[in-house]
Order: sequence, then structure tokens, then C-alpha cells
Amino acid sequence: MAERDAPTTPRPDNAPELRTHDPNLSFRPGTYVVQVPKDLVYRVPPPENALIVERHRNNNHNWKPCGCCSCVVCCFISVVVVVLGVGLVVGVSLFLIQSKDPGFHVKHIMSSVNREKSWGTTYDVKLKVDNPNGNAGILYGEGGVAWLWFREEKIGSGTFPSFFQKNGKSTEVEIILGVDESEDGVNSEKIQIRSKKSTSVVALSLEMEVPATVKKGIFSSGKLKFGVRCDVVVDNLGKSNRILSEGCETTRHA
Repeated sequence: MAERDAPTTPRPDNAPELRTHDPNLSFRPGTYVVQVPKDLVYRVPPPENALIVERHRNNNHNWKPCGCCSCVVCCFISVVVVVLGVGLVVGVSLFLIQSKDPGFHVKHIMSSVNREKSWGTTYDVKLKVDNPNGNAGILYGEGGVAWLWFREEKIGSGTFPSFFQKNGKSTEVEIILGVDESEDGVNSEKIQIRSKKSTSVVALSLEMEVPATVKKGIFSSGKLKFGVRCDVVVDNLGKSNRILSEGCETTRHA
């Protein structure tokens, strides 16, 4: 029996001609070659690469931020901020409380008779106030009082002025001290007479209580009170008198 050849399918007239770069390449009978445009070709990764991608994708889906962890972090940050704020306030407050006390110096003192007021004799005292703090100002509040003494007798009283003094500055202030002669006080003439009996100079004592607050920016030390005592020796109580010696001591009262 004669061998039958495998049936061949005739190529359509409009089918594109297959071109190969390998001349030895041959196809079995009944094989079809289909040409697909490159933009329609999808590459599939190998199975091992697909497994890695799938694991990575599952890990991303399974990871979720922990609400408890977020709360702990927020609480920790809040505590740190509060501690830093409290430490800053306490540090500045301690710095202000431990600041240096102001210095006082008597520059001039004289007496005069004022008939227009109830004070028969007044004493004009000029002071120099120094703020030794280089980083803090001092606010001298209202309510400051001053007394002038001669041999343990009060010869005048008055008020200390209220003002703000910047850091490292010096300020001159004037205090008017008077006493009502109807109270049988010691006037300047009696002082001169008593002084001449013992010595040619006049020794006086000035005492003051000054409320103040040390301030640095928005921070302050709270209310403080400075007690000041100045011992002054002058040759007389006239306008042309001279201060022979003076010294002031400041004490802080919380």
C-alpha cells in the first residue's frame, strides 16, 4: 500500500510570509505560526519571582500601625515637653530669686523749712540706686517707705518712689522726708545745736523698706522686699553741706 503523505494546509494568499533569521529552522507539518504585536505581549515572571512578590504583597497588607504604640509615643512626647517647660520655668525662677540685690548710695542730704505745708522741716535726700544684675531688671513697686533718724529719734518720714530699672543701670531718685512740728519733732536747728555740743559733724541714719520684683522677660521672681540702712555723716544740714562718709547695707526679705 502506498504511503500517504500528511495532509498539508494550503497557505492563504493574504497570509504574511514568515521570515526567520535561521535558515536551518524548520517546522513540522501542521504547525501554525502566529505573529503578535509587541505591545500586546505580557511577560509573566518565573514562579520563584512570583512567590517573592506575593509574600511581599501579603506582608504589606498584614502590617498595620498599632494604636497602642501611637498612644505611647504621644504620651512620651507630651511628658517630655511638660518636663522641659517646667524645668525652664523653675530654672529661670531660681535665677531671678538668686539675683543680686540692688545697691544704694546717698549723694546729698539737706534740710529746709516749708511753711506752706504742715511739715515745718523737710529733708531732701538724693540717692543713687544701682542694679548689679546684667540679665534682669528690677521693678520697685508702690508702698515703699523711708525714715530718717538722728540719735535714735525719728526726724522725718516719706515714701520711696516706684519705677522700673533696666539691667545693669543706675538711677538717681529723690526722697522728701518731713515731720509735723506739732508733734514736737526734732527739727534741723535742734540737730545742729545737739551736734555742736559733742562734735562739729552731723551723723544721720536713713532706713527704707522697698517692695520690688526682679523681672526677666515674661518671668518674675514674685514679690520681694528690700530693707536698706544707710549711715551718713555730713558737716552740716545746709545747702552747701558735704557728705563726709556714707555707707548703705541692703537686706532681702522674701
